[in-house]
Amino acid sequence: MKSIDIPASVTFIDFGAFTYCYNLESINVAEDNASYRSARGIVYDRSMQTLYRCPGKYSGKVAIPEGVKTIAGSAFVGCAHVTAVSVPASVENIGGMAFFDCHNLRRIDVVPENTAFRSVRGMLYDHDMKTALRCPGGYRGKVVIPASVTSVGRALSACHRLTAIHTAKSNVVYRSVDGVLYDKDMQTLLFCPGGRRGTVVVPEGVTTITHGGFFDNFHLKHIDLPATLESLGYRVFWHCKALESITCRATTPPQIKQDTFEALYEENAHYQSLPLYVPAAFVDAYRRDEAWGRFRNILPLE
Repeated sequence: MKSIDIPASVTFIDFGAFTYCYNLESINVAEDNASYRSARGIVYDRSMQTLYRCPGKYSGKVAIPEGVKTIAGSAFVGCAHVTAVSVPASVENIGGMAFFDCHNLRRIDVVPENTAFRSVRGMLYDHDMKTALRCPGGYRGKVVIPASVTSVGRALSACHRLTAIHTAKSNVVYRSVDGVLYDKDMQTLLFCPGGRRGTVVVPEGVTTITHGGFFDNFHLKHIDLPATLESLGYRVFWHCKALESITCRATTPPQIKQDTFEALYEENAHYQSLPLYVPAAFVDAYRRDEAWGRFRNILPLE
């Protein structure tokens, strides 16, 4: 579907109504619609204070008009051809998923006059620089988390060209080792960048890999997990399609969520055929474990 015409009678467009319509070039709202209007194929509310949806095939740069106060949560989700977004001074609210899955978005630029948000080298923060809100999906190379930032959340997810995450030495919440983000105490692995290649060795002392720690990494081939590891969270290894092996040095199989690797109900899921190397004396313990036992190729560490 390349275009859609919204008639005057429509009074409500649901969240995500046009999400992942990759070939949609324009959404055209009838001029006499009392609830919505469109400008250059993008849907706003009638007063032009809320941007609801950019069509999936919209390409190039988007300059959000002055006067817009809210960027809705699904506004740019899956817009794979948008390369930059300019946020005006009037914007006060940005939905948490607004720029998710924009794989070629390289910059989110906020004008200096905006009092709610700020951008640094194209990355979006709150104005006080305490919360990282979104690293653009097409961001290339490394990103540096400033000393003031105390919350990163899912801001770095789905960034397939991000190769390294560094933190300011004076940051009291986060630390980076070998380009991977951890908590300051080095007990929790928070996020491995999506463009990281080769092998990641998680340091001894780490006990937890949190939700989505390696999510959407299409390049990583080998992961070495430490003996101290106790648990892996939700969707830690989802979409890690390049993985060739996993090493887990823990003598007790770490606790894992139902879909740490992939949805465990899937037969012949990719991860199940990977070599899983574990301490030789505990191969049977892994094979007996309800979740780890789904690996069909559990081998002793030499």
